[in-house]
Amino acid sequence: MPEFSLQNGLQVLILVGGIYLVLSLLRTTRGSSLVRGLGIALLIFGVGMYSLVRTLHLDELEQVLDAIFGVVIIMLVVLFQPELRRGILRLGEHGLLSKILGKDAQEALGEITAAVAAMARKKQGALIAIERQTPLDQYIEKGVHLDSAVDALLLDSIFHNKGALHDGAVIIRGDRIVAAAAILPLSENSGLAKTTGTRHRAALGLAEETDAVTVVVSEESGWISVANDGSMLSRISSNALEDVLKERLGKDPENSVQKLSPRKVIERFFKEHWGQKLIALALGLALFIAAHEKVTETLEFQVQVQNANPGDPVGVPMAELLSIHPPRPEPGKTTELHILEPTPRASYTIAVSGSRAQMQELSGGIGGVLELTTANATDRTLSPDEFRWGAGRPLERLRVRWVGEEPQLRLQTFERRVETPKVDQVHLVRGNLASYLDFDPKTLRFRPNQIEVRGPSDLFEGGSEPFALSFADVEVGASNGGTWSGPLTLSKSLLDAGFELMKPLYLEVDLNPRFERLAEIRKDVVLVSFNPTLPDPLERFERPDQPVRIVISVIPLLDQPSEEDRTSLSIALREYIQAHTYVFVDVDRPRPAGSTKAQVELRVLKDDGWLQALPPALQERIQQRDDFPFQVELHPDDTTLWLSALPGKEDPAPAENSTNPSDGLDQD
Repeated sequence: MPEFSLQNGLQVLILVGGIYLVLSLLRTTRGSSLVRGLGIALLIFGVGMYSLVRTLHLDELEQVLDAIFGVVIIMLVVLFQPELRRGILRLGEHGLLSKILGKDAQEALGEITAAVAAMARKKQGALIAIERQTPLDQYIEKGVHLDSAVDALLLDSIFHNKGALHDGAVIIRGDRIVAAAAILPLSENSGLAKTTGTRHRAALGLAEETDAVTVVVSEESGWISVANDGSMLSRISSNALEDVLKERLGKDPENSVQKLSPRKVIERFFKEHWGQKLIALALGLALFIAAHEKVTETLEFQVQVQNANPGDPVGVPMAELLSIHPPRPEPGKTTELHILEPTPRASYTIAVSGSRAQMQELSGGIGGVLELTTANATDRTLSPDEFRWGAGRPLERLRVRWVGEEPQLRLQTFERRVETPKVDQVHLVRGNLASYLDFDPKTLRFRPNQIEVRGPSDLFEGGSEPFALSFADVEVGASNGGTWSGPLTLSKSLLDAGFELMKPLYLEVDLNPRFERLAEIRKDVVLVSFNPTLPDPLERFERPDQPVRIVISVIPLLDQPSEEDRTSLSIALREYIQAHTYVFVDVDRPRPAGSTKAQVELRVLKDDGWLQALPPALQERIQQRDDFPFQVELHPDDTTLWLSALPGKEDPAPAENSTNPSDGLDQD
């Protein structure tokens, strides 16, 4: 919408005045019904439809309306050609011009009064129509055309009952007799007496349809009647006729300007033809708004390149983006074209020219979309005419040109290949993984096992080095289960070269508890035998006199533990392990023949007693776990010992393939 300003207000006033003048020229003798109908039609079907089209952005229909607008103007000129010609002719007969040219309307009114008085005395019938603002052209055309000054003798002779022109009406325009023997419309007022003559019905009929003043002289009674504004005043005396005519005409023909006060002029302006004035105002405002929106403006905008991938859907232009789509890949082919230049996020300046309404739509910026085909996918300078421009929707009839640097199009052939990722191509790093967990790289696996990779054809060949997948470092993060899964991305070097994965690739790795060494204790070794047929081991072997070392490792149970916490936890676990761990050598275990080297075994009786041995304050800080949060194992140097046979006793070393009742028991 245009802003209110003195300049815009003056333009609207001039436009409304011009439309009102044209409508005044087009007023017909049928009460301006055609003009009113035309004005309403223009408002509803012209302005209304055009506003609806603009609001709903119906661009094609707007084009149609713009195309037929000129045709409609020509049709209106042809349709109203007679009215326009008559209106222009009437401008030369305007009262002010008539006064300048020395035409005496007051004298003409006196001649009419004298002629009517003379005919009334003789009972000579007469019908005289005096034209005011509404043209009587259609009645003039059907009568006998005259162009004579108003004269009493001429009027008397015209209505002489022996004359050829006495039937019908005389029409007077200003101070001229313009027609005689004119046929006027008869009144259809059902309230008229059946004895009302044809002249009186015709006078009243013209008064009902126009603003003319009609004078009738009765042939039977000689009475004088005056009809105006749909009513008739009868039995007027000859002496009073001139005053009645002046009153009905609404002015003194010579001194109308001087006798109208400014107040009267304003009152008449607002009272007369108000419907016509409203139509002129509505049409003037609508035409001004439409013309205001059509005014051409030029603005500059910045646009940033956004290159699409082959096959991406082509959308509408978006503000501040220059979207370029390469040709769609051909079915069954593994090669396709990619855009190397212009590079993504490159910025260009454009100058856009269009209507003021279109520029208002581009207040948030403008963007362009270009879809390349195999026919125009060549290295060249891009023309702005190749793009579809708009902001959220395409805008037609915009003129766009580059300002400064022009974008250069350069394309490269890409292809797709299926590759198999390998474990040595992935480097795992610790992320926000819980402190008590660790990952095992040996368990790494890919989902899926093969992946499609797209990249430049010449780089796939590899040149001196064959192409190989490489991935960015992967941070192993939090997980609620025994595995962690996360996405894989190509390394920066491959991404910079234009390679990409066509589908998501994930990897999985197993998570294991992470133990830290807490303490080391010593434990005596006992000799056992699970074969009841053999004598007691102590009867055959010497008791080992060297204790073995046991290493205690624990999962981190405390967040930032103090030295006091560490000491309390170490003491509790040492005491618990000391009481619940058994170290032994099963002398019946298979050994090489003649060997006295035996395997030391370890067993821990697990229960929740370790937590109860901690101080209450420390228990509250340790979350109860389902698994056993520590492990106990022999020191690597103490996993075997040498058995010493008692004197005189033979070592019945069991064969390597013999069975042992203790095989299969749980052991840490």
